[in-house]
Order: sequence, then structure tokens, then C-alpha cells
Amino acid sequence: MQISDREHIMLAPEYLQYINHSCNPNVFFDTTNMVVTALRNIEIGEELTFFYPSIEWSMDRGFSCLCHSENCLGNIQGAAHLPPDVLKKYKFSDYIKQKLGI
Repeated sequence: MQISDREHIMLAPEYLQYINHSCNPNVFFDTTNMVVTALRNIEIGEELTFFYPSIEWSMDRGFSCLCHSENCLGNIQGAAHLPPDVLKKYKFSDYIKQKLGI
């Protein structure tokens, strides 16, 4: 998870490192306060997911999203590659907000 132009952090406990991306995420990683928060009610047995661009500015390896959500963006590359109308729909880490000027 990106916290500056040249710094990434690893999450602990380790299982947090394996939470998948979704364009309709149910959790958010607050890298300033080092907490994970629920963005909505999460059903028992529901997979935890987060929006990768919420903590990554420009990813080394973008990917084709397979989340199949109604608002799926298709190609995920980081917050730097999102149009303004999409940026308004998501919560971002303090680092990404600083990069976006918000």
C-alpha cells in the first residue's frame, strides 16, 4: 500500500495483504491511522474487498478487473488514471487525496 511517492507498506496481520480489489468495495484502508473500516454492512461469509486505486497512485502492473459489479471500471491502473467523475465516487487515502489535490 502506497504511503508516499517512494514508499509502500506491508499490512499486518498478513491475511490483510490478500484482500482483493472490487469496484464496489466493502472496506477501506486508512493508511494514516492504520485502520481498516467497513464502507457498508458486510454480510456473513462475504469476501472483504477494497478499491486498489484508493491507496495506489499509478500501479506498475495494471490489470483487467473481474469484479463484475454494476459499476466495474474494467481496467485498474491507480488513482492517477481515473476520470474526475469516477474520483467523486470513492474514498481515498490521505496520500492519494494529496496527489489529487483534494
